[in-house]
Amino acid sequence: MQELKQFLPQNSYEKVIEHFDDSFTLKIVKPRKTKLGDFRPNSSRNQPSKITINNNLNQYSFLITLIHEISHHTVWKKYRSKVAPHGKEWKSEFKYLMLPFLHPSILPEDVIKAISKYLISPKAASCSDENLYRILSSYDCIDDDKIMLELIPGNAHFSISNDRVFRKGVKRRTRYLCTEIRTKKQYTVRGTAFVKIVDK
Repeated sequence: MQELKQFLPQNSYEKVIEHFDDSFTLKIVKPRKTKLGDFRPNSSRNQPSKITINNNLNQYSFLITLIHEISHHTVWKKYRSKVAPHGKEWKSEFKYLMLPFLHPSILPEDVIKAISKYLISPKAASCSDENLYRILSSYDCIDDDKIMLELIPGNAHFSISNDRVFRKGVKRRTRYLCTEIRTKKQYTVRGTAFVKIVDK
């Protein structure tokens, strides 16, 4: 498990491996667009459950995602399928497992503040909390020519990860209603998405 160290914040490894045993396996995988991590419960008590985490997460996002999925595992061991995946049992377990990592020797002050607020009522995914997602994203290795959508002017043209070009529209809660230039179709895009400004 020593290779796990490279994905974790300094001083967190020993605390993390305290939660490892033979009842689950961890696999670090290529990035997936729809999720940062995943927990798959065992099909029988003789088989280990499986946890997967994307390999492109920054160290703080990786830690939070890993503890999120380990919390699913420990809840599964206690209750099996008798409770909701992100119900009160999981929320309680996630808080309990995450609290020991809220220390300046492990996490920056802004991450500690954001995760502390998030832990009051954790959501199904850390990226669902705009403030926490914004703070964690600030530690990503982002291309110099990219910027958060919420920071560019209204009606500006931008692209995300391909050649499709959009025009920024009005804000609807946490997302912006944007129009694809070529097709005129409208899509909602998260304000914290990193985009590249395109000249008209």
